[in-house]
Amino acid sequence: PKFVIVTLAGSFYSGVMTPLRIGVVGFEAVNALDLVGPAEAFASAVAGQPNGKRRSSYEVFLLGLTPRPFTSESGIVFHPRSTLRAAPKLDTIIIPGGRGLRESRINRTVATWIKSRVTTTRRIASVCTGIYGLAATGLLDGKHVTTHCVSRRMSRRAFQN
Repeated sequence: PKFVIVTLAGSFYSGVMTPLRIGVVGFEAVNALDLVGPAEAFASAVAGQPNGKRRSSYEVFLLGLTPRPFTSESGIVFHPRSTLRAAPKLDTIIIPGGRGLRESRINRTVATWIKSRVTTTRRIASVCTGIYGLAATGLLDGKHVTTHCVSRRMSRRAFQN
């Protein structure tokens, strides 16, 4: 697809744009808002084209640990588009929060997958307590991070570095 950038001077830049792929990681006991909020924000981003039409800037993939549906903390059932293992190359990975990441099996699976993707992914982010999945990779060691104020003490105890 083509896209157009209008500069302040009114000139146009036209080029070919392929939507960037965003992977949102889902798991049992995910926080639904942490998952849906970023997915909707990226899904609603569009770029104008020279013909006046609008085109999606991002392609959002809901990634499950398995192909089976999973249930959020509030009871909403999600159906993953792909699994972590079968996920395509991604521009951005988002790890939502939720009490599921405090379960060792889920945390270990997510952290191992993130580490396998770190060299081929431009951006990796966590939302709220999604820091548990990201911190377990060691990628945050020695870094200043922000998380939910209630989780700050718990995450400091869990991840000393």
